[in-house]
Amino acid sequence: MILLYGQASQVKQIMEFIEIFDVPCIRGKKKTMFRLTYRRIDDFIKQISQILEGMGLSITKSPNEPGIVLFLIKALGSLLVIAVDDKSLNNVLKWKEGLDTPGAACSQERPFAYIPRYRAASDLVKFIRTLYGIMAAQKPIPARPSDQPLTPEDRPAPQPHQLQ
Repeated sequence: MILLYGQASQVKQIMEFIEIFDVPCIRGKKKTMFRLTYRRIDDFIKQISQILEGMGLSITKSPNEPGIVLFLIKALGSLLVIAVDDKSLNNVLKWKEGLDTPGAACSQERPFAYIPRYRAASDLVKFIRTLYGIMAAQKPIPARPSDQPLTPEDRPAPQPHQLQ
């Protein structure tokens, strides 16, 4: 028995995932799951499907049918690939390496997501800020006439020292 706890939308996604694996036709097939760094998964699925079909490999929506299954797992931001043999699976992985590159991604600015595996995201942000010298936005000092003395509120906050 599997007990699931969470929001209904999360449980629904997990149930869809389980239903794909809880079938006898998966036995003996090759499976892998990966995330993309530079491409959107939907765009990647369309492009890789065209490429593989052009190579004579069939893309299916169900593991009950012969061919390669490309299944988007939204909750994980990942793509599950189910193939009949190592050759088919290796074709997908080879094309993934060629298509998911910075040069192949769109040239427009857009958000990229990275889900940390070993550290808290907030820790990584601190490290990146330190590495690139990015400091948090400072509170602006209001303008004051030069003949008025500085009050404690007017003095700028001490700045942390950075390692050189």
